[in-house]
Amino acid sequence: QKNKNYFSNVLEGFISCNINCIISIMACCFGGSSDDAIADEEGFYFGCLFVDLETNVGLKIKIKSKQIAVFKVKDPNTQKTKVYAINNICSHEGSLLNKGEIEEYNGSMCVVCPAHGIYFDLKSGSSPDSDYNQKSYQIKKKGKEIWIKLK
Repeated sequence: QKNKNYFSNVLEGFISCNINCIISIMACCFGGSSDDAIADEEGFYFGCLFVDLETNVGLKIKIKSKQIAVFKVKDPNTQKTKVYAINNICSHEGSLLNKGEIEEYNGSMCVVCPAHGIYFDLKSGSSPDSDYNQKSYQIKKKGKEIWIKLK
């Protein structure tokens, strides 16, 4: 009953959402899968709501069986906030990058692997000090929603 009431309240608040948003809400509330998500006309998938993101804290999401870490980052130099998405599974040893700290390193905003301290540039997914790389994903904001392009 609790999940049903929660879903009703969320749905009422986001009645203007498209089918991707509704699928994601159902997956969250009822343990469903985002594997059924449908891309928009540009190939982007609904990822999360902007309000779900905490500054400099990773959010783990799943789209089409891909585990993705989404970060809302405040650049210490410009004070501007930007959203990034990278593969959540560290290419070094499989740690979860959404649990990593955000730091500026060599002029880029990076997530630091919580297991071994490898830095990954949030924009490119590259590691400035190692041969390991993460897949990074293109982001777009539609109103209050964050959309992610998987290719």
